[in-house]
Amino acid sequence: MKLFFVIAWISVVGICSASAEVVDGANAADFERAKTMWLQGSDLDALQTLAELSRGGNVAAKILLSRIAQTPHLSGHVSEKLDRKERVSLFREPKGLSGRDWLKSASNESDLAAAMWAFQSSAASASNPVQYLEELIAHGEYKMALLYMKPLLFGEHGFSVAQLLVSHEADFGAAGRYVLGQFLVDTASKSAGSTEYSVQQADFAHGLSLQSNQNTLASIGSFPIGEAGITLPEDPQLRSEIADAVGALPEFEPLVNFCQQTCAPHDLQYCLASGAYAAPKGVLFPFPFASPAQSLVSDEEYIQSGRVMLDVGRILEIGQWSGCR
Repeated sequence: MKLFFVIAWISVVGICSASAEVVDGANAADFERAKTMWLQGSDLDALQTLAELSRGGNVAAKILLSRIAQTPHLSGHVSEKLDRKERVSLFREPKGLSGRDWLKSASNESDLAAAMWAFQSSAASASNPVQYLEELIAHGEYKMALLYMKPLLFGEHGFSVAQLLVSHEADFGAAGRYVLGQFLVDTASKSAGSTEYSVQQADFAHGLSLQSNQNTLASIGSFPIGEAGITLPEDPQLRSEIADAVGALPEFEPLVNFCQQTCAPHDLQYCLASGAYAAPKGVLFPFPFASPAQSLVSDEEYIQSGRVMLDVGRILEIGQWSGCR
């Protein structure tokens, strides 16, 4: 299966994309107020408002509150100060002793929430996961979509998922190119002997090229470190390569800003390299510094907000960041 064949096939038959609904409650004044408080870093006030709105039936609030609760660096510093009853009351729907994830309730009221819940609860495999992926993509939920695309690429839905990666290449960026490269290498390896040798070799080579150091870093938070197996790069040349890769990736902009604000100029390179090493231990990749609900809080809003530097610091703290130097 050649990449240019996939692209050509898409150009002929197209991709049936889901149309993005406006999530119920997303334009409500109280939800906008809660979102603004959260972006300003007023966590407890914002979360209490989102919880109240969720209990009142606001679907957007249910989704955002669920995604924050599911993200340790966004909820852990709040929940650790609460007792069990307070945590359940703040973050979960009042169902049973331990409460229930608000996303479950929202899944009955919103196609977007249904797609999110299907993947989160592992129910997507029992139906049509590609349809759910299309729903996530239509709403701009690229982090969640790419996270669940990876395992689907190597099963019966692989070709359809690859089509989505190709048609939304600009949205998935370097992380998506890495995943597509994995698919091409796997497909070319399996088709050896059953297709023209030159085609199989070209697919394999192109797949490898898409798994460049920079794309690998964007997708899984890993960077080749040489034969020595150094975990935290002390070699200046290697440190420089990692820092350059971080600086070239738009999704790492918050880390770059954090290092520029936190460390002295002569420590910037070390901060970028050590930050890239610590981040995968503190947050799920890809798009480690993305909004927790890209459909409701855009990445642009989030990155420009007053809270993002605090969140980057929490990610690095969880990842046992070694500091500026």
